[in-house]
Amino acid sequence: MSNYFEYHNAWGASASFYACCKKKKGVPLVIFLPENKSVMESVKNELELFSDLKILDYPSYTQNPFEEARPLTSIMAARSRTLYNIINEKDYILLLSPYSMLKKIPFKNEFLESIITLEKNKEYPMQKLERELDKLGYIHVEFVTDAGEYTFRGGIADIFAAGYIDPVRIEYFDDEIESIFIYNKDSQTRKKEITGIKILPVSDLLITTEEFKAQLKDGELKEKAESFGKFAGFHWLVPYINKEQSDIFEYLDKYDTVCFMSNIQNSIYGYYDIIESSVQNAIQKESFITAKEAVEKLRRNDIYIISEITDSVESVPLTFASSKTRFSFEKKNLYQSMTNAAETLLALLKENMKIVFSVESEKFAGIFKDFLRDYDIFPKEIKKLSEIEKASISLYRKHISGGFIDKDSGYAVISDMDIFGFTKRKPKPKKKDAFNTKLSDLEEGDYVVHVNHGIGIYQGIKHIAIAGSEGDFLSIMYEGDDLLYVPLHSIGQLQKYIGMQNQQPKLNSLKSSAWQKLKKHAKESAKHIAEDLLRLYAERKARKGYAFIDDGSLIEIFERNFEYTETEDQLSAIYDVYNDMESETPMERLVCGDVGFGKTEVAMRAACKAIACSKQVAVLVPTTILARQHYETFIERFKGLPVNIEFVSRFRTDRHTKEIFNKISDGAVDILIGTHKILSKDLSFKDLGLLIIDEEQRFGVSHKEKIASIKRNVDTLTLSATPIPRTLQLSLSGIRDMSIIETPPENRLPVVVKVIKGLSERIKAIKTELERGGQVFFLHNRVQDIEEAAIEIKRELPLARVDYAHGQMDAKTMEKILSSFYSGEIDVLVATTIIENGINIPNVNTIIINNAARFGLSQLYQLKGRVGRSSRRGYCYLAVDDFARLNSIAQKRLSIIQQLSDLGSGFKIAMYDLQLRGAGNILGAEQSGFVVRVGYELYVAMIEEAVQEMKGEYTNIADTEINSNIAYFIPADYIENPRIRFDFYRRFADIYDINSMGELLKEIEAGYGELPEEVLNLSLIMLIKNFASMLGAEKLMLSKSGASKVTFAKETKLNPALIVKCSQDRKILYRFISEYELSLVADTQEPLKLTADFFQDLYTLSRAD
Repeated sequence: MSNYFEYHNAWGASASFYACCKKKKGVPLVIFLPENKSVMESVKNELELFSDLKILDYPSYTQNPFEEARPLTSIMAARSRTLYNIINEKDYILLLSPYSMLKKIPFKNEFLESIITLEKNKEYPMQKLERELDKLGYIHVEFVTDAGEYTFRGGIADIFAAGYIDPVRIEYFDDEIESIFIYNKDSQTRKKEITGIKILPVSDLLITTEEFKAQLKDGELKEKAESFGKFAGFHWLVPYINKEQSDIFEYLDKYDTVCFMSNIQNSIYGYYDIIESSVQNAIQKESFITAKEAVEKLRRNDIYIISEITDSVESVPLTFASSKTRFSFEKKNLYQSMTNAAETLLALLKENMKIVFSVESEKFAGIFKDFLRDYDIFPKEIKKLSEIEKASISLYRKHISGGFIDKDSGYAVISDMDIFGFTKRKPKPKKKDAFNTKLSDLEEGDYVVHVNHGIGIYQGIKHIAIAGSEGDFLSIMYEGDDLLYVPLHSIGQLQKYIGMQNQQPKLNSLKSSAWQKLKKHAKESAKHIAEDLLRLYAERKARKGYAFIDDGSLIEIFERNFEYTETEDQLSAIYDVYNDMESETPMERLVCGDVGFGKTEVAMRAACKAIACSKQVAVLVPTTILARQHYETFIERFKGLPVNIEFVSRFRTDRHTKEIFNKISDGAVDILIGTHKILSKDLSFKDLGLLIIDEEQRFGVSHKEKIASIKRNVDTLTLSATPIPRTLQLSLSGIRDMSIIETPPENRLPVVVKVIKGLSERIKAIKTELERGGQVFFLHNRVQDIEEAAIEIKRELPLARVDYAHGQMDAKTMEKILSSFYSGEIDVLVATTIIENGINIPNVNTIIINNAARFGLSQLYQLKGRVGRSSRRGYCYLAVDDFARLNSIAQKRLSIIQQLSDLGSGFKIAMYDLQLRGAGNILGAEQSGFVVRVGYELYVAMIEEAVQEMKGEYTNIADTEINSNIAYFIPADYIENPRIRFDFYRRFADIYDINSMGELLKEIEAGYGELPEEVLNLSLIMLIKNFASMLGAEKLMLSKSGASKVTFAKETKLNPALIVKCSQDRKILYRFISEYELSLVADTQEPLKLTADFFQDLYTLSRAD
């Protein structure tokens, strides 16, 4: 008969320690945890320290049951790898949660039989492999980047198998596998050759697409499958194809269970209630085992309940004979002072205790080591508790939940929380291109601008033979259906057209000189703008500001009190700001980063530096709610420091505001946070040194004028998630300094964005969030009927606590409602766009935006950022009455916000917004005509060129025309996807040194096999072209024989002596045909390589000359 035990008084990691102590040899241990990712990670780290066994993690899905979204492939891969390990490992520790345990999965035998085994020198036809991968849930893609993806190219298969941190490449000869190796997905370079691989499923439903289509019984679902195959959410449809499934208990033999919660039964039934509320009909429940089944299966084994509860528990969660025990573990808070910590640690060492200090952050590990060095203690890093041989202090470089002292075992485990008073988490940066606007995004029919020929319509990529050679060309149609074929090596001459909203541009003619005349006028206009920009820039540089030089003591304390580890981008932005502030030139920096990526911390570091130099700080925000949010954030962050902080908004009475203004004038307030009230003429700072502006684009014209007048004399820091393109362009042009924060916080999941219609779908979304214990924003941007919207929700969900708020309310009423929502007393807040900035509540993870088509792209993106700010998945529902009846721009806007669900998409949103609404008055009404006629990008490029010319920094790079009888292109049968070929052409065009070109060729060869001669020729000719362009060459003729002819622009200043030297060094015959024409002959087996070396040498020496 199974036994049941309760153990209380567990502190921090002591629960994991005790679980390992009770572990029976040869009997697997299943640890049942709350549905909390951070708890799961901490416990896993603790078990890895305390146990030498393999720790298995069986994660839950991150989305709601029956939601039409694919599970994260990383989660599916982890679940699959764990099932495989359960089958093959004799002893282990398994982490399980209620949700992960309830989901049905394939029978053990079906799972084992589905595994694909590939071995070197064995046959496994590619056709069969593709069918089996489809059955296992793998997705066919163009480029493999994540677990559960694969692609085939010729005789090469790339597969990112479950359980691997890198993909594998399999090379075939007919049906036989010639080689298998692991490769780097970013560089495409080989890492390690292996002799075989087992490919595990990444789906709970093992079925091919064709079988899935054939076996679906439901008419609507079957129709959807016929159109989309295994569509998103297909893994929930097991009951609809009459497929029997099992559960995780079938995979487990005899085991013991440890539960880190006081009532396991209630937890299981609670999650099953959520599942039941999510189903649309009874058949869907068959995807899960019932809570009753789960509890009965758990009862078969010994169960240990471990919790921090110190009082006896009257109700026993599972009906067994119960044994209750209190631990003798001690809890120590050492962070009251470092001296106190030292005394405690030294006392423990005298008692021969083995001490382990757990800290994940490199920064705080260093602080702890420095602290111990003063006592002649030098800790070593360990991975397992068993590595400690005698009484000493060791370092464990992973996060745990908290420390404990166990005198019986002789171990003391100390966490960073115990020493520093908070938990430091190490970031896992994911770098990405924040401002990526590739031409490969072009669709046929898009308007494009050719620098030399004007506006045309893109017709696609054509492979044609011209003048004895063949290659890939972009086909552009002009007025009168005339076609221009632009060689892909000249891709830099093209830009995607952005003009004015709802205005189609006029096509230019290839037979007219009108384009050249228009360009000349546009350049003159651009020059005037450049003059204005440079005047502003010069004025700022000429103004003498204040150099913020302090002793660093206040900053050091402030930085140490930061509860997280800064991301790489965040640190970079902080140091950018520090450097700016220490200069005598007034700072004007834009910090750009997504919602919740840490911009406010950068601002608070700047504020701390200003205060350390006895200067005052003003924080200007666009909304009352954001003012309050920042006030609370600043108060919490500066807690314990001698810093006085106040805020002004309409929440403050006139009398209170006047008192604050007087304090500001007297210097009694260090930081003032507020809305436009800060710009009041009644306010006079005693010594303002720093102005911080959050979301500057939200302010009106009159406010911006006042901001501009304040900026003249103080350092200015602007924060923005989706910068307006003018702000962005000034930053990119070097007129304004910019720092970018791209790295998302750890554990942040992308927000799921869906378009919904009808009241029933809105109510269902609200109900789903409330049932998982969350709160909901319901955005209704019409004050006149916002109360009716709230009443309607209350009528449909009578048990929900619903209220509404809008900007026309009196301050006290709004403040009371918002406070109630903050504290969780309101479930659903129906509000106008007052919530767009500043409300940051981790428990609010669903937002429904009513009439979403009425909002701009940047505004939708900002609203989406109100949810998903914790480790829980956020959901943004875009509610429209009829998507099909929306105009094309509104449809495109809603489609883009769904597509750009990745974290850190704010830059792309800014550019897409620009494309959708047109450039308009971004550069001013006077210039909008030129924007329409030449396109935004070309016009801005003209401004940048004019700015550089005036600053003496402009380098003219000729667009060298190439004529050659050598074949140089990327064959379509080598890389089939035209977009990928397009992108590689762009990358060839951007390379200016032989080593980088070699790296690109390695990447292509690793991904697509042996390089064709045409690609090798392309790489060398692009190098020659790029160097020749930098040298001022207008024309370049290259021949198979090794002969070449270069024509330089007449303004080119080239030293003939350098040409002679480079020719002699490379043994190339040369002859000056005229002052600007040069003939070369590379008489060798590799004439292109020798010619490329010559031009690189010439370019290098010319720069040094």
